[in-house]
Amino acid sequence: MVDPLISIIVPVYNGEKYLYSLYDSIKRQTFSDYEIIFVDDGSIDNTYNILIKLHRKDSKKVKVIYQDNKGVSSARNRGLQSARGKYISFIDVDDLVVPSFLEIMYEQVKGRNNAISICMSSESKRLINTENIEIECIIKADILERYLFGRISIGVCFMMCPTIIFKENNLQFAEGYKYSEDLHMVWRILCNIEKVYVINAPLYIYCQHMGSAMCNINEDRFDSIKLIGSLKSYIKEHSPDFFPLFNQFAVERMAWSLLWQVAHFLDYAEFKKFIEQYNFKEDMKKLNRYPDKRVVLSSKIFIKSKKIYYLIVKFYSRKYRSNG
Repeated sequence: MVDPLISIIVPVYNGEKYLYSLYDSIKRQTFSDYEIIFVDDGSIDNTYNILIKLHRKDSKKVKVIYQDNKGVSSARNRGLQSARGKYISFIDVDDLVVPSFLEIMYEQVKGRNNAISICMSSESKRLINTENIEIECIIKADILERYLFGRISIGVCFMMCPTIIFKENNLQFAEGYKYSEDLHMVWRILCNIEKVYVINAPLYIYCQHMGSAMCNINEDRFDSIKLIGSLKSYIKEHSPDFFPLFNQFAVERMAWSLLWQVAHFLDYAEFKKFIEQYNFKEDMKKLNRYPDKRVVLSSKIFIKSKKIYYLIVKFYSRKYRSNG
């Protein structure tokens, strides 16, 4: 059997409501040389039975792996172990991709073992014009800085990466965490490539649902700060020129992001209780030289008054929703 060019890895936990929609989204792709690896992470609904039906219907494309519930990182790692393609793409089960997603992403990385392609994401399912897409090539040093300063959004699901990068650098997702394990992987991938091809079009459709991970605020959210902090030695070894900037701002910027999300989702009493668990104030003080005025100003407001900070976040959240 000839190996496919692209392996699409889909971790699934209780995804029965979304499987057919995602499968149809992939089947509509204008690029056909792929395999879909569904990893059922111990689902307790009808997920596994649906996956078996899809496999029987499309056995040449669909591969099904079952494992006991170990989390999304473990499921993605199982997918990586089984992937036969030269390039890897990750898609979450409750999301969708536009018909040209694989084709456009692949065109930028084909024949390249030291580059990845990334695209934009959108919550809109409207068809987009993909004829005159702007594509930007960014070298490693610049993409690391842009990513640190929040000037570009990169997630594993918006990316296509040569399989060899995972294998040669022994890259696996950090298991045992519920948040930011994907960002932890992105940082390490960026340390092991030379170029990123940025496709300035929303080829990936992110579908946020009530009860999704982003809507849940609990102590697990501190995983994000722990994981980013754990990267310091890796960054220092693999990107020493970039390390001083990372060391100065990465953990603090992650704390700022978490603080904003907590204020966005919780009422004020819950917000106050949550922030007592971590010294956000010290991290906000360290962001006074961060090159984003919004981050600097909001950090200063938090230091002066948690209540005013909270009200400002709520104001902008309502403004965003009304403009959406």
